[in-house]
Amino acid sequence: MFRVKYSNPSRLFLMPHPLFVALTFFLYSCQRSQIPFDRAKWDDCLDGFCDYRESMIEDVMHHQLQKGMHIRQVREILGQPNQIDSARSEIKYDVFVDYGWNIDPIETKTLVISLKDSAIKDVVLHHWEAK
Repeated sequence: MFRVKYSNPSRLFLMPHPLFVALTFFLYSCQRSQIPFDRAKWDDCLDGFCDYRESMIEDVMHHQLQKGMHIRQVREILGQPNQIDSARSEIKYDVFVDYGWNIDPIETKTLVISLKDSAIKDVVLHHWEAK
């Protein structure tokens, strides 16, 4: 991982291997960077493809939504949900859908907000992949 380089026999220092540096940079750049929540970008969806939602989901889950918040406030922040499951007392927002080359989705990420007495009980990001 690290090579010892002798440029001056009296000084010894460690230098990272170029392959290690390149691999670290590649892995770091593959992660989707997070951006602050922006309602206009959240609403920017075309035919079910929402370009910015996955990049904002951390901010939405940890800063915008809070347990006990009323459903009316959630809708003011995020807009109309994509699905309402009355039987489970949940509302759902599509975050990411990948169809690949298929007519059916091969991967989805859905923000699931569980409710109790019209207030947030729990917020989770459900990630599903076809096998």
